Amino acid sequence: MKLTLPFPPSVNTYWRAPNKGPLKGRILISVKGRAYRSAVCKAVIEQLNRLPTPSSALCAGEILLFAPDARGRDIDNY
Repeated sequence: MKLTLPFPPSVNTYWRAPNKGPLKGRILISVKGRAYRSAVCKAVIEQLNRLPTPSSALCAGEILLFAPDARGRDIDNY
């Protein structure tokens, strides 16, 4: 199976930790992170033409990142 997914936001922009208000001290998924998660779900459903089914079978994966521009990136941050 091969899936093409949108380029992810960096880990630093995926997570947020509010420093005031009722959610202070909690780790939350940011607006960019939630948008990315929705885009991935949409891409998977479109490419499989169905909802994926859970499996407990072992699998192997290969991830290839193709950056949208020529900026230098820390690969561990994605």
